[in-house]
Amino acid sequence: MTIKQHIPRAVYLECAFRVGIWNGDTPPAEFSDPINFEKVEITTPVQETEKLISNLRGSKGEALDSQNKPTDPAALAVEFNTLTPNLINLAIGAEVTEQIQTTSAIADEVIETKLDTWVQAANKYWDDTVAPVLKDAVDTTIAATKYEFDPVTGMIKATHADAVGAGMKLSYTKADRTWEEFDAGKAKSEYVMLVGPAENQVTGQTGILTIYKANLAADGTFDPVAGGYLSGSLAGDLITPDGYNSAWKWEAVTA
Repeated sequence: MTIKQHIPRAVYLECAFRVGIWNGDTPPAEFSDPINFEKVEITTPVQETEKLISNLRGSKGEALDSQNKPTDPAALAVEFNTLTPNLINLAIGAEVTEQIQTTSAIADEVIETKLDTWVQAANKYWDDTVAPVLKDAVDTTIAATKYEFDPVTGMIKATHADAVGAGMKLSYTKADRTWEEFDAGKAKSEYVMLVGPAENQVTGQTGILTIYKANLAADGTFDPVAGGYLSGSLAGDLITPDGYNSAWKWEAVTA
């Protein structure tokens, strides 16, 4: 088949990209399910024009030649609102680990309570079906109306002088909990590959679009109280890996 170089055509792509993370120079062998990307913006290499201007009588000011000189590589900017743990890592600059807490009863943990001030117990994620018990230094039980507690963060606040003291004893039950812990605020980047079907809505033909290697880092802010879905914004240069012909490839199926 010969490419029809002179026949205009319309292109209207609909894509579903999966994400893989490179391991150094080794391409990813595992990919995520399709991510809900709202933007996958590829910028072509930036070029500046270097001009040879005539200074000759009769043609002064005319261009004798003009050459384009690349100054920046191709780049990628992406935005998405479904995230794997790896993408959350990149979006907020974090390292993720899994944490597991098993249920157990904590008896008479010594704690210093303060009036109208939240203080932290030794454990978080309490079983909220088991009411905590606060006793003073001589084991007198304090009425539950004289303090407040937050079972998620594991904090307690005295609201009456009877619940205040340096030798108070707190009993509660830790709950079974498993969580992903993101240690965030780091300068984080990864080599990322995007690959997925790319359907031309005009022709109904589906090809493949592959972005081989992008050095991506966070390019946005994280606001946990703004409301709405958590989204990520990443940007970075496109890289042509060893053994590849280009930084990215579009297979436009025509038949």
